[in-house]
Amino acid sequence: MAGSPQISIRRATPDDAPAIAEVGRQIAKDNPKASVDELAALVKKAVDDGKLIVIDRGGKLAWSNAVAVWDHGLAPAGSRPGKIAVPAGDASVY
Repeated sequence: MAGSPQISIRRATPDDAPAIAEVGRQIAKDNPKASVDELAALVKKAVDDGKLIVIDRGGKLAWSNAVAVWDHGLAPAGSRPGKIAVPAGDASVY
């Protein structure tokens, strides 16, 4: 499909930590007076509200609120071409 971003699905590595942490940094930036506990609650809310994308048990991308806690799947070892459909919805919030 023209204009679709090229993605690669793979397991996260330590090199991915800065990108993963960006969600938390943005939440902290948006809530500068929040305590550590309040920030943790806001990150959990972002997950519960489906602001993140995870892999479900079937290996498909899903919004974080559509997969039960600890019921996510794992990306296979190595990388796969970006042929997994992006879940419907707006990911522009964070």
